[in-house]
Amino acid sequence: MGLFSFTQEIAIDLGTANTIIIHNDKIVVDEPSVVALDRKTDKLIAIGEKARQMHGKAHEGIRTVRPLREGVIADFDLVGLKPSKVPYLRRKVGMVFQEMILLSDRTVYDNLSCALKATGWPSRCIDDRIDEVLRQVGLKDKEMRLPFELSGGERQRLVIARALLNSPQVILADEPTANLDPLTAEGIVRLFHEIARQGTAVIISTHNTSVI
Repeated sequence: MGLFSFTQEIAIDLGTANTIIIHNDKIVVDEPSVVALDRKTDKLIAIGEKARQMHGKAHEGIRTVRPLREGVIADFDLVGLKPSKVPYLRRKVGMVFQEMILLSDRTVYDNLSCALKATGWPSRCIDDRIDEVLRQVGLKDKEMRLPFELSGGERQRLVIARALLNSPQVILADEPTANLDPLTAEGIVRLFHEIARQGTAVIISTHNTSVI
């Protein structure tokens, strides 16, 4: 079957699309990567083996999805996704790029407010949302600073704050610690762990083995 390792502890069996978790060289979880959802509400009904037993069978009101095989992310089916739905998908996926792409002539506050305005947030809600994400990433006292006045770690925290604005289900981070010193990188990884604990899935692509 062959395992493709994402880390030393998590792998995907490409033959069955099972999610496998290995701890201390022992497989502790080996469950089919299948979810069963209510057709009307999209509420989660079952996962793993229980959902697999429903897969391919006629269940009125229930649909099953294999996210790894069928291209599903943040509850959007990428195979049949209409162009008009792409903006709504993008609001559910936060992006953290290796290069910290920021508006260099705008303050921390303005970098975030531009993103909120572009995604249709009403003006009356912008201040509160910016306050929330800046507190979450530890930059509340930096909102009037320009990007060049921030340290490398602070700029990366600003990028993460921007990714959090629309309360995404998933954050995709491409080499988020590549340009940071080890101590700063450790702080960024801790922040990602905290975000994950609050319910957002965080997927990190990295060559930094210390992150793993």
